[in-house]
Amino acid sequence: MTKSCNRHHVDPFAYLRDVYTRLPTTPASDLPSLLPDRWIDEHPQHRLQERADEARQRADRKRARRAQRRAHAATPR
Repeated sequence: MTKSCNRHHVDPFAYLRDVYTRLPTTPASDLPSLLPDRWIDEHPQHRLQERADEARQRADRKRARRAQRRAHAATPR
């Protein structure tokens, strides 16, 4: 569960605390709403923005390195 929280940039402590308190009274038909990707839509205040920013920055750096390698490979020698 914590890996799913990390992937969706959710505060794992807040998520698990809420889910464990709601789980006993939640009908089986509503269990999918307790998944991290759906739970964060109802609780946006628990999104770890710094994690999302870090992931975006890593992706930007990766794209820049890839573009640089491609440009270098495309230059005639």
